[in-house]
Amino acid sequence: MKSKQLNFFITPKDWEAISVFLSENQIKVLVDESLNGDYENDGKLPNEDDEIYQVFLTRKEFLSDIKINTTDTNKIRYYSITLSPLLEFSMGGFYPYNKNILQRARFYFKSGYYNEQDIYVNKADEFTNWAQEVMKQFKKKFLISYPKQKDFLYSHSAIDWIEAQNAKYTNGGQGWEKPINKIDNKKH
Repeated sequence: MKSKQLNFFITPKDWEAISVFLSENQIKVLVDESLNGDYENDGKLPNEDDEIYQVFLTRKEFLSDIKINTTDTNKIRYYSITLSPLLEFSMGGFYPYNKNILQRARFYFKSGYYNEQDIYVNKADEFTNWAQEVMKQFKKKFLISYPKQKDFLYSHSAIDWIEAQNAKYTNGGQGWEKPINKIDNKKH
């Protein structure tokens, strides 16, 4: 399957401005939790307290083409990124299990898939062009290069956090980790 992605670092401080960007561009924000009735989606990115770190972006015109899957065992519903006109946005930030690591964010979409007859089907050009344009405009508005690590792009707040925390690049590009201060337990 052909796909495109953009990997970058942002912090939750950026999420409000990103929500404005999404709203101004009439981009719909969907979360898996809304399919199960656990999250009221108001068209903006979830709050950091919601502990939702992945959303799906689309346009009103594409909503009728979105496919929803259900797991066999526990009947959990989720969006099919493979079959649907969805731009996956993994928001990165600080996950609850370790607030000392700034996790990488990413945009990702599949531009086609193999159908049940094993024939490759391209997604509509309207969707793939739109998804590429969203990534292009997002990159232009929010991201810059960081001279200390050139594999990814960064928001200003991500660079500020990395510098302020003296964070180290870790896990093959998955994140930046703030050093843990060890207390000297020697008796004086």
